[in-house]
Amino acid sequence: MAIPTKPRFSKNYFLYKVRYFLEEFRHRDKPGVEVLANPEQMHVLDKVKYVAGSTVSASQKLEHILNPWVMFLIMPVFAFTNAGVELNSIADLHVIGTRQGLGILLGLVIGKPLGIFLFCWLTIKMGLSALPANASWNSLLGVACLGGVGFTMSIFINNLAFAGTEWVDTGKIAVLIASVTSAVFGSLVINFLVGRKRGAKRQAHTSVTE
Repeated sequence: MAIPTKPRFSKNYFLYKVRYFLEEFRHRDKPGVEVLANPEQMHVLDKVKYVAGSTVSASQKLEHILNPWVMFLIMPVFAFTNAGVELNSIADLHVIGTRQGLGILLGLVIGKPLGIFLFCWLTIKMGLSALPANASWNSLLGVACLGGVGFTMSIFINNLAFAGTEWVDTGKIAVLIASVTSAVFGSLVINFLVGRKRGAKRQAHTSVTE
C-alpha cells in the first residue's frame, strides 16, 4: 500500500524530454570523440536514464524485478512444500516403474496434452473457436504439452483417490516427476517446432529484403 503505483513522469512528458535530450546530445557531439570521453554527452545520457526510470512506477519496477524470482523459485518451493512431497533418497523415484507411477506419468505427459490438443482441434474445425492471431498448430501443440504440468490439482486428486493408503506419498512423487517431464518436453516442443520455424521465416525475410 505504501509503494507508489503512478510514475513521476507521464508518457507525453517522457517523449518531450527525450526529443529535447536527443537534440542536446547531437549538439554536444565532438567528431572523433567517443561518448565515454565526452562528459557533456555522458551528462545528457544520465538525464535520459533518470527520465526513463521515472516514467515507470516504483511498484512496476519492483514487480518486474521480483517476477522471475517468484515464478521460478518462490512459487515452486511454496507448491512443493505445501503439497507435502517428501523425497528421502533417489530410491523413492522407483515409483515410476510401478503401475501407479506409470499411469500418472502417461496421464499427465501424454493424456492431458492429447486431450487438450484434440479438443481444441475439434472446436476450431467446428467453427466454435479460432486460433489466436500469429498462432499455429505447432504452438498449440507446445502449449498442450505444457498442460501436463498439473502439480497442485493433480496432487489434490491424488489425495482424494488414494486417501488412507500408502499410495498417497508415492502418487505425489509420481505427479512431481510427471510435471517436470511435461515442462521439459513442452519446452523442447516449442523450441523445435515453433522457435526454429520462426527463425527460418525471419532468415528468409532477411534474405528477401537484402
